[in-house]
Amino acid sequence: MRSYTYSFLQDLPVPEDISCLIASLKGLSGLLAQRAQAQESQAEQLLVSQEEQCAAAAVGLKGVGFPGYAQALRQANRPGGGELCPEDILRIHRLLLPGGEAPSSEKAQAIGLVLSAYYAAPAVEPLLLIPCAVLDMLCTEPFPTGTPGAALLLARRLLAGAGFSICRFAPLEKTIGRFAFYHQRALALSAGDWAENANAYLPYIESFLSLLYLALRQAEKIFPEPRRPKGEMIRELVLHSPGPISKAEICAALPQVSITTVEAVLGNMVKSGSVRRVGGGRGSRYLRA
Repeated sequence: MRSYTYSFLQDLPVPEDISCLIASLKGLSGLLAQRAQAQESQAEQLLVSQEEQCAAAAVGLKGVGFPGYAQALRQANRPGGGELCPEDILRIHRLLLPGGEAPSSEKAQAIGLVLSAYYAAPAVEPLLLIPCAVLDMLCTEPFPTGTPGAALLLARRLLAGAGFSICRFAPLEKTIGRFAFYHQRALALSAGDWAENANAYLPYIESFLSLLYLALRQAEKIFPEPRRPKGEMIRELVLHSPGPISKAEICAALPQVSITTVEAVLGNMVKSGSVRRVGGGRGSRYLRA
C-alpha cells in the first residue's frame, strides 16, 4: 500500500548539478522579482497575457484540452490563501474541466494524503519538496481526465506558497510541452515501483527544476534589465572587480560600451582617486583604491 512521506529528503544526497540548479533558480527568481516590483504598474497586464499563453499551451498536455485552464490558472495564481486542502484541488479541477468527472472517495483521500505529507515535511529545501508532491499527484492520478493540468496548477500554488510568486510569469506549460519527451521520460523513471514505495524521485526533481529554470529564463524577457547609464555600469564593474581589470576586459564584459567611453570614465575615476592604475601602456589595469 502506498504511503506518503517526504522525511527522506532530510538525508537525501543531492547531486551537485541539482544543487547548482537550485542556486540558479533562487538567484534568477530573486532578480526577476526585483524587476517585477520596479515595473509594478505593468505587472498585472503582463500576467493576464502570460496566463492566456499558458492556457493555450496547456491544451497540448497529453493531448487533452482544458477549456477552463485560464480561469483555473487565475485561481492558482492568487496570492496568499494559506495551506491547500483537497477541496482546493477539486475546485481547481472543476474550473479546469467544467462537467469533468469527480474523483472517487479513495482518490480524494489520496489528494489529502499528498497535501498532508507536504505540509508535515521537515524543514527541507522547498525546491526539492515541491517536485515530489507533483510527482505523487501525477502517480495518484485522482482524476479520470485532467490530472496533468491539475498537477501543474498544484505546482504553481506550492511555488507561490514557498516564496516563488514570480513563477506566475513563467510559461511552464509551454516549456513542458516543448520538452515533452524529456518530461515524460523523467516521469516514467521516477514512477517505477511507485505503488511499492520504492520509486526514485531524483529524475523527476531534476527534470521539473530544469524545465522551471528554462521557463523563468523565458520570463526574463518580460522583465528586461532596466537601461542604465554606461558610466554607471563601468564604475560598478571596476569597483566590484576582485582584481585589477583592463580596458579590454571591460569592453568584453560591456559590449554596448565603446572604448572611448571606457577610457573617459576610467580617466575620471583615476582623477577622483576611486581607482588607481597599475602598470603602463597596453598592460594598464585598474584597481579599486
